[in-house]
Amino acid sequence: MNYLVMILIDNGERRYLQQSRGKGYAGCFLISLLNARIYYNNPYITTLDDPIWEEMVDEYGCRYGGCICRPQAIRNLSLRIKRIDRDEIPNNLPVMISSFTEVGFHSSLVIDCDGDNWTILNYNGRKGEVETVVNKKDINFLKRGNQNDRHYHLYEKNGELK
Repeated sequence: MNYLVMILIDNGERRYLQQSRGKGYAGCFLISLLNARIYYNNPYITTLDDPIWEEMVDEYGCRYGGCICRPQAIRNLSLRIKRIDRDEIPNNLPVMISSFTEVGFHSSLVIDCDGDNWTILNYNGRKGEVETVVNKKDINFLKRGNQNDRHYHLYEKNGELK
């Protein structure tokens, strides 16, 4: 199975990762972090066939449930996060969002906003495409105020926060 797709952005080639039946486990949070590194042209791995992927899945507790060791994964991938409101997403790309999709409660990465149409990576996990354009009104966010209604601007540890 092919885990990558090529998309052209900014006249450069970026290959993003997609969760898959064979390699995705419950690693949507981790895949979003790895795709943020790709977004910044600083990939940590470029395929889920990389043996490092399996090590990361076990190290961060992604094999049988959500990413248990999130702070460690963020730190080890040289990223930082800033929690933002969903209304701030278009001005803080890339943003990891939490929503309900075809695979259930899921983390995915917004990389572009064209008005109300958002380009989201790994939006439907193993049931979708690497890149999906979704109208923001069609995203099934949790109710505001729910402790799991979390959206994070991801930036490089040495990068500037917008």
